Amino acid sequence: MIRMKKPSLEEMLTDYDEFIYLKYNKDVKNAVDNGTYTSGLQHFKLFGFKEGRIFTDLNSHFLKDYEALIRKKMGEHPNNTDLAMMQSIGSESAEAFHRIGNLQVEILRHLGLKDNMTLYDLGCGCGRTSQALIRSGWKGNYTGADIMPPFISYAKNKSPTHNFIVHRDLSIKAPDASLDLVIAWSVFTHLRDEEIYIYMADIFRSLKSGGLLIFSFLEHASNTHETLFLKRVEERRNHYHSDHLDNFIHRDFIKLWISTLGFSGELDFLDDCLSEQLSQSLAIIKKR
Repeated sequence: MIRMKKPSLEEMLTDYDEFIYLKYNKDVKNAVDNGTYTSGLQHFKLFGFKEGRIFTDLNSHFLKDYEALIRKKMGEHPNNTDLAMMQSIGSESAEAFHRIGNLQVEILRHLGLKDNMTLYDLGCGCGRTSQALIRSGWKGNYTGADIMPPFISYAKNKSPTHNFIVHRDLSIKAPDASLDLVIAWSVFTHLRDEEIYIYMADIFRSLKSGGLLIFSFLEHASNTHETLFLKRVEERRNHYHSDHLDNFIHRDFIKLWISTLGFSGELDFLDDCLSEQLSQSLAIIKKR
């Protein structure tokens, strides 16, 4: 059984936000106000980081959502870390995990992935695409980034030849014009529009001229996706909290965003059997 390494206090402090910590931990704010602690930071160092308290604004939705989801899946499968990790990113079985990973690599090769390219996997999760790339024999410079340390620890164990980082900013941890390809599978599906826009702006910065951004998304124009939307409506109506946010993006919004950001290259949408098997729509954007 793989032991999931918790991030150190030093690692957490790089993302610590005093305002957010006091905002979401009212008992700590009261204790600071009455002089029990000199600051929220003092409490966080003594107790908060061990208790898993919210300490940065990203926790307000997607970090908090995935922390809860991983805890839930680890609780359901305490003796099967592999299955817990796979289910935390939406694969109900090992067969589904490998099938989707292989499909992702098939799509990437179809869209131009070649050996020796520099690929950045935004929201890499527990390494589904990374493992599939290794199985396929691809040789290149891979970096997987995710906000969740348990995912990164697991991915490093499974794909030791690939580079993985915990990165919680709405940015790409890469130099200007250094990447051939940025992929984001089921990432923008769980972010708000403004967060997607911020990511896309930094993806533009980090891509080489001619580089590609490939991402999956949900849209109301798809009958399958609309079924999910109506399910979420019913959950909200009945005060049920789903595991994470699902966002639905219109293709016209994507066109507007890339025009505003200056991509000024090609935009295409993959509408064939490959994208249908993925169960999400695909956008392919080329930086001129």
